[in-house]
Amino acid sequence: MVTGSYIRRSEGFTQASSVTQLTAEDLEAEGTMNLGEVVQNLSFVNGGASAITNTFQRSGADSRATNIDLRGLGPRSTLTLLDGKRLVNENVNALIPTIAIQRMDIVADGSAALYGNEAVAGVVNFVPYRSYEGLRIDTFAEQDSRGDYDEHAVQVLWGEQFGDLDLVLAGEFRQSGRLGYDERPTLANSGLTWSSVAPGNYWLPTRDENGEYTGERIRAKDPNCGAERDFITAHLVASRYGFAHSDGVSCMLEYGDNHSYRNPIGANKFFANATWDVNDDLTLSLQGFVTRYGELGYGSTSNPGNQRVRELPAVRGEMPHNPFRAMNALGQPLYAVDYNADGIPDRDSDKDLNNDGWPDPILTPNGGLVPWLPLGSSE
Repeated sequence: MVTGSYIRRSEGFTQASSVTQLTAEDLEAEGTMNLGEVVQNLSFVNGGASAITNTFQRSGADSRATNIDLRGLGPRSTLTLLDGKRLVNENVNALIPTIAIQRMDIVADGSAALYGNEAVAGVVNFVPYRSYEGLRIDTFAEQDSRGDYDEHAVQVLWGEQFGDLDLVLAGEFRQSGRLGYDERPTLANSGLTWSSVAPGNYWLPTRDENGEYTGERIRAKDPNCGAERDFITAHLVASRYGFAHSDGVSCMLEYGDNHSYRNPIGANKFFANATWDVNDDLTLSLQGFVTRYGELGYGSTSNPGNQRVRELPAVRGEMPHNPFRAMNALGQPLYAVDYNADGIPDRDSDKDLNNDGWPDPILTPNGGLVPWLPLGSSE
């Protein structure tokens, strides 16, 4: 049986580039079913594309995707093959079940002359079982000492020979739990997971001594903003009402209790290979695999995105329970004039100094014209 690999084996050959080989026993000894972790542990693999990181740091990789990055030249400089064939998706986490891999052949030197510019850093070939006799079942489980993170998996490999036909089937079912920031809050409490976005912060138009808009605006925090920051603790909402920033005009929102070091992941992988020896000169083979990889991501519930701030509506001054009391430049409360005594503040149809498309209310400081209504109240 000759494996369809373009990487020359070392037996009986003199090569300029050595081939590193990891057998199925070597992969089992790694103590993980995540091929991304196996790749990351190789001494000649480095770079962000091969890293397995959390979703908050955004280093270009996450727990779903791991590409092979030989010599740190980038994933596009390493050619990844499956049974000697190129892959559309080179994410090793989305390859065949680990139990179906017979060996890994690695050339960690430049091979562009043979394979093109995709192999500047080297070539990695995952060689699956094309012939197997019997049934093999592997189980894997791990958990940290605190009990807040766990991972478990089951793998099945089956093969049988029916005359001249070799059939190999494999499946992998893996689940990993979530490890949240609130379960290990040291990093989150260092101040990396709070921001000052809407809601909680507002822009208020400024007024002159007569209560007229000046065309300028100032920043103000929500009057209901919390006074101090609460430290993140497990399974509790931190700083439920936000907390005041030291600048005095910003309300900060804590979102670290929603983020994850590791998101929960579910992976289902299936592999099949059929080889038919028609005669001594003709062999037909059919090979395929399918992977379903799902991750439940956690993000900030308080931040709709800075690009959406413009979509948030302006709070009109005469709306009931408007939290911001209208004041003139002297700090005097302003009152809306109600000339017709219908309980609704009157507006000047010829004036729109803040350009909001609505006529400005007719205002007067305390002690002015009557009947009047406090601006921001309906009674």
